[in-house]
Amino acid sequence: MRKELVLGVLFFSGLWGLCEAVLGGALYAAAVPHASVVLTVCGLVILSLAAVYFPHKGIPTAIAGCAMLYKFLNEKTKNHHLTEDLLQDTFIIAYRKLERNNPEYAFATWVFTIANRLAISNYRKQKPQVEEFDFATDETPLCKLMESESHKAIWGQAKRLLPNNHFIALQLFYAEGMKVDQIAEVMDQGVSSVKVWLHRARKRLAAHLKPA
Repeated sequence: MRKELVLGVLFFSGLWGLCEAVLGGALYAAAVPHASVVLTVCGLVILSLAAVYFPHKGIPTAIAGCAMLYKFLNEKTKNHHLTEDLLQDTFIIAYRKLERNNPEYAFATWVFTIANRLAISNYRKQKPQVEEFDFATDETPLCKLMESESHKAIWGQAKRLLPNNHFIALQLFYAEGMKVDQIAEVMDQGVSSVKVWLHRARKRLAAHLKPA
C-alpha cells in the first residue's frame, strides 16, 4: 500500500474513531433515541468522502477496520487521554514502518498488532511489578510451544499448513497475546468463528507435529 493511501486510511479511520468516541459518547450519555443510527450514518458519510479521494479497492475495509482502534485501545487502557496518545503513536509507527507490512495480511490487522504491542509496552512501564496481562491459553504442550516466538520453525510450518485466516488468528492469540474477542474484532468475525479457527489450527498442527 502506497504511503499516500496509508495516510488516507489513517486520517479517515481516525476521523471515524473520533466520531464514535466523542459524538457517540455524547449521544449515549444524553440517551438520544436511535443514537446508533446517527453514528452509522456518520460512518457511511466518512466512507463516501474517503471513496472520492481514494477510489481504490480495499480502502473502505481498511478504514472500517482501523476505525475500531480507539475502542480496542480504550478497553485496554481505561484512560481516554492515554488511548489518544497510543492511537497517535500507532499511526506514526504504521506510517514510518510501512515497508514492513506484509501485503498477504490485511492492513488493519497489522495496525492492530502495532497498537496491541504499544498497549502492552505501556502497561509494563506503568505497572513494572505486576504480572503481564493474563491471557488464557490451552494447557497443552503444543500451545505452550506456540506461545514462544523463538520457535520460528513451528511458526513457519503453521504458515505453510494453515489457511491464512487460521494462521492470523493463531498468531494474534499466541504471539500478540490478544484475547478471542479482540481477535474477532480485529478480523471482523464472530467470536465463535475465531474459536473454531483456533481449535482447527491447533488440531492440524498437533497432528502434523506428532512423531510418526
